[in-house]
Amino acid sequence: MKLSDLLAGVEVIETDLSDFDADIPAVSHDSEGCTPGGMFICISGLHYDGNDYIGRAVFNGARYIVSEKHLGLLDCLHGIRVPSARAAMARIYSNFYGNPASRLRMIGVTGTNGKTTTTYMLQAILNEAGHKTGLIGTVSGSMTTPDPDLLYRTLSEMAGDGMEFAVMEASSHALALDKLCPIHYEAAIFTNLTPEHLDFHGTMDRYLAAKAKLFSMCDAGFFNYDDEYGQQLYFDAPCRRYFYSAESDCADFVAKNIVSRGTEGIEYQLLARDIIFRITAALPGRFNVSNTLAAASCAYTLGVDTRCIRSALSKMRGVPGRIERVPVGGDEYTVFIDYAHTPDALENVLRTVRRFMTREQRLVLLFGCGGDRDRTKRPVMGAIASRLADFTIVTSDNSRSEKPGDIIAQILRGMDRERPYTVIENRRDAIEYAVMTARRGDVILLAGKGHEDYEIDAAGRHPFSEREIVAACDRERRHPGA
Repeated sequence: MKLSDLLAGVEVIETDLSDFDADIPAVSHDSEGCTPGGMFICISGLHYDGNDYIGRAVFNGARYIVSEKHLGLLDCLHGIRVPSARAAMARIYSNFYGNPASRLRMIGVTGTNGKTTTTYMLQAILNEAGHKTGLIGTVSGSMTTPDPDLLYRTLSEMAGDGMEFAVMEASSHALALDKLCPIHYEAAIFTNLTPEHLDFHGTMDRYLAAKAKLFSMCDAGFFNYDDEYGQQLYFDAPCRRYFYSAESDCADFVAKNIVSRGTEGIEYQLLARDIIFRITAALPGRFNVSNTLAAASCAYTLGVDTRCIRSALSKMRGVPGRIERVPVGGDEYTVFIDYAHTPDALENVLRTVRRFMTREQRLVLLFGCGGDRDRTKRPVMGAIASRLADFTIVTSDNSRSEKPGDIIAQILRGMDRERPYTVIENRRDAIEYAVMTARRGDVILLAGKGHEDYEIDAAGRHPFSEREIVAACDRERRHPGA
């Protein structure tokens, strides 16, 4: 690709280049991924500064260096100074892959909780309406919003495969780090905001400001009226705006006559200015009223027929790792796994599961908190566990560089020690304990990992499937020593 095309839309402060007709064969922000004649983008991260790896990039063949710093380079190299290397990286990768978002109808979903479920619902509705739709998010990738090299390559593949829509989760990290700055969205949804990622953002105001970026990049925004931050975003957003609500008649789209059918799901009437129709979904929990309402409101505004909306939602049987029932032999006890890893999500899922249960049943919660993440939520989640679970097993959950015991100690600070609990640091052992000691009627909730099939500790990432572990423990329970 011509250098001039690669730099389209990139703000350049300083460069020694006078000729921008050179062909650039490859782009990389990893010095080890550089190739002869290619471009190296210097990104400053939390632990490493790409500028320190220019020598390695040059050794591997890089000849064009993009950086926020003034560079004194060799004659055989060319420097391109930019005000934001991250914004430049997003635009460069987007250009390199042919600006794929411009060839798709983009929908973004942001918020602390509910992003994944809402994107799945939207994809199902759009597919039901005959629109070929791609999905990018937590379940489909290793991070909520991929880094630009993977993101724009994926969008390019979607466009090349004939996708019409791309529905994606837009994380606060991705928005704050300008990963999405080349994208214009036809529609965007805000679900809610609760304390999370404050180790990165610092304050709720900065967290909210990151979310607000999405609504400066879209034609139409859909905001949760029932969330105070949703109302704040609505009034500040420059896009066309819509409220949806499960609690107030003041919104543009309202859920009325809500009926919970326990494990069978929810139903309600969706009211808008010019339409009324019934939504039925086999997705339990009050929060799924809000999720289905957000997806249905957005789809309807995009022109999807109400019959397609109703049909798609009625067919959905859940999202991987979101109150997902794990098969076990017999009906002595029940196991669910859920991705809940924030205080708000944990409280929501515990209250939802409670509604499934009879008074005679016992709710057994197994959970931990991630390492190298917001420490303030750990005692808060401990307090929620004590209040809403009958028995709690505190364990590890992606401890990363931290010691699992230190994380557990912080969780225990918030727990009521008078309530039944135990600590089993090794998560595999903790799951085995939960299954092997389950009483008749117990409902076991494994919270935190959800769809993940790995565990991250100080030694790195290892395969770890809670479904497989539950199945093995259940076999041992039913057939000891077999």
